[in-house]
Amino acid sequence: MLRLSEEDFEVPVLYKGKIVNLTARLISGRYAYKIQFDISDMKVDFEKDDEGSWRAMLTENDFQKDHKIDTGMLQAIAESIDDIMK
Repeated sequence: MLRLSEEDFEVPVLYKGKIVNLTARLISGRYAYKIQFDISDMKVDFEKDDEGSWRAMLTENDFQKDHKIDTGMLQAIAESIDDIMK
């Protein structure tokens, strides 16, 4: 079972030449963890894939919303997480 961390934290993301500070939350489980961001009123979870790269995941509900998330923003977030976790 996953549980939310008690505190949010800021992640600086370089996006389109500017630093954007995004609020994130660590969701820890028994064997893995995710980092969750609220982007365009959608919860986006970043987790490691089988190759060790960060991937963005949406719930089916959020996926069906009419909002669009720039893939460049998702890539920038993944790179920022990678930098922080080194």
